[in-house]
Amino acid sequence: MNNHKISGKQVISYTSFCLGNLGHAAFYGVMSTYFIIFITSAMFTGLDHSVADKLIGLITALMVLVRNCRVSN
Repeated sequence: MNNHKISGKQVISYTSFCLGNLGHAAFYGVMSTYFIIFITSAMFTGLDHSVADKLIGLITALMVLVRNCRVSN
């Protein structure tokens, strides 16, 4: 077996990367949720509920598609 020693700087580096990645994911989740709520609440006021529901579904599906394309590249 390999006996690899991890230095204190490596532990700090790994921990910093982990916490930074977690913070970025949390921030992105909050901002994308806020964006969807903002768009759907302000953009479709005064429309029939069935039309508004279809448009909300369309925008949400497009955002998911764009996000998945971005992640896969």
